[in-house]
Amino acid sequence: MPNTLAFRIAFSGMLVGGTSLLITTILLVVVFRVYIEKHFDALLFDHVEELVAASKTTPDGKLQLSWQPRDPRYHQPGSGWYWEIRQAGTVQAHSKSLGNKRLSIVPEYKKERLSEIKKNRLVLAELHESGSLQIQQFTGPDRKLLQGQLLEINIPQTDKAFLYVVTGPISEIEHDVQQFIFQVAIGFLLLFLGLLIAIKTQVRISLRPLRAMQNAINDIHQGKIKKLPNDFPDEVQVVVNELNALLDHTDNLLTRSRLSLGNLAHGIKNPLTVIRNEAKQVFGESSEVILDQTRVISANLDHQLAQARTAATVDLLGSRSNVEEIVEGIRFVLERLYQDSNINIHTSDLKDRWFRGEEQDLEEMVGNLMDNACKWTIDQIWVHAEKDGNRLRLIIEDNGPGIPKNKMSAVFQRGLKLDETIPGQGLGLHIVDDIVKLYDGSLILERSSHGGLCAILELPLAIS
Repeated sequence: MPNTLAFRIAFSGMLVGGTSLLITTILLVVVFRVYIEKHFDALLFDHVEELVAASKTTPDGKLQLSWQPRDPRYHQPGSGWYWEIRQAGTVQAHSKSLGNKRLSIVPEYKKERLSEIKKNRLVLAELHESGSLQIQQFTGPDRKLLQGQLLEINIPQTDKAFLYVVTGPISEIEHDVQQFIFQVAIGFLLLFLGLLIAIKTQVRISLRPLRAMQNAINDIHQGKIKKLPNDFPDEVQVVVNELNALLDHTDNLLTRSRLSLGNLAHGIKNPLTVIRNEAKQVFGESSEVILDQTRVISANLDHQLAQARTAATVDLLGSRSNVEEIVEGIRFVLERLYQDSNINIHTSDLKDRWFRGEEQDLEEMVGNLMDNACKWTIDQIWVHAEKDGNRLRLIIEDNGPGIPKNKMSAVFQRGLKLDETIPGQGLGLHIVDDIVKLYDGSLILERSSHGGLCAILELPLAIS
């Protein structure tokens, strides 16, 4: 079962709506059946009254009918619509639909025989206190279950009462009820389908603010906006306000952390500068040891501060950096720093490339790699970017001597330098590798097609 709010709303709506429709269907069928049975009994009674109205007696006391019921079903053999008129148990007249057959009725009905009559599938109900009108259900001559009305009345000029019996097939009641159920089922099925469409539309409209909030949060992740907008419905706006407050709180904490790190670096580097200056005034081996150690402390401090800063900002909402601007800025600095070396830095495919992370971190990584390339290249450096799904690849190549394959992994060791004549502390690639891992990225070194080193920096991509 999907654990979504949309499914819960839709399922509860369908459950309540479906249950309501089912209960309504049952009630309608029950009410309709009662109505049909009453209508059926009224129709039979109309035919009884018609037979009574058509009856008259001759001077010698014999029964005559001025007319017969006009319903054509009384003329169809086996239709279940029958009538009989009896006197003293003898049939005086009957419908053509009966032919030579007779009805199995119980005219001598007594209350104490009710249980016995039920056993014989007979049910009698008195509609008048006099008990002269009875309703019976019994099996007809064609084995159809019939419902009949029996009226016993005295006609003038006769010494014995006449018993009028009119019947109709109960199957017609069942047929009408089944037809009604079928029609109601179709109608309610269409109504249920309409209800499903209404529920789906309601869910879509009701959850639209949540989808808008989800898209806004995604835009914050990509760095397109800084806060959620304030145009949500009141019920959702409460949550939006809390999220915006949380974003403000996180941003303030980050700002204070960066300020504290900067103050710490300033507080340590100033004494280190004083120590280095004092060490230069001291001659001998001790001076070189002090200077070397202060340089190591300074490099380690830069490394640890960069790592702490990156750990505090990685995966931060709104972290988004323009690759083209950062690379071009580093290129501008390096071309002036190495202008005596006549190095040409070529950039391509950097437009609309965005890194999902902090600008300082991207500057640290790309700056170290491009600076290393400038130190080792002959005269050319190539920088370009590629997209691969949700990943960004920055590729930095040079045409220098490169790194032997057996030493590719060794260059990541902290403080290791392959050539001591090249300036630096040997911490650049180690710092880059640490920052890359914090972003779940990777740094790959391989041979460049230009003859030198190819550094492939794989990082999370921010959608432009």
